[in-house]
Amino acid sequence: MKKCLAIITVLATLLLVCLSLGSCGDDALDTGNPNYTLEFTLHELDGVKFYKVTGIGDCKDADIVIPERYNDIIVKYIEDGAFEKCKSIKSVKLSDNIYSIGKNAFRNCTNLEKVDIGNGVTTIYSNAFFGCTGLKELRIGKALRELAIDMSLDGDERDVVFGSVSSITVPSSSKLYLSLNLCS
Repeated sequence: MKKCLAIITVLATLLLVCLSLGSCGDDALDTGNPNYTLEFTLHELDGVKFYKVTGIGDCKDADIVIPERYNDIIVKYIEDGAFEKCKSIKSVKLSDNIYSIGKNAFRNCTNLEKVDIGNGVTTIYSNAFFGCTGLKELRIGKALRELAIDMSLDGDERDVVFGSVSSITVPSSSKLYLSLNLCS
């Protein structure tokens, strides 16, 4: 009887551990899982609460999905430098709720190969993808209006603003404007 109870206790413990592990992928999108391991910061503006993604946290996934909601509250922004120098990321998919991608958000994520920007993003701030030398595929959503590029960088640095992108997809209905910083 004691042996059976011990086995049940071990199995129950393993089950609880498995259920408590957070995910960085699509599963967390479906449940609003509070264990989602990216870092979020809660904000409020004019009585409306929203989250900003502020970092990679404990997430170990190579394929990152920025969720529509976290703890049942909308996720709207990717903060400046949120994923800067994160070498583990290979792809990023942003939900349609994301409004903007901050400065240096993915700067020097050298293994980042594919970015799927949701249809809600209106602005990508300067150097968001600077130094992403592995970036091959960039899909831009239909709402993007402003893409800021820091032209004060040296020539060689300017070449790596979007890495070695070989495919950029922009909807035909897009009205995209570039915002250039020409200061030295």
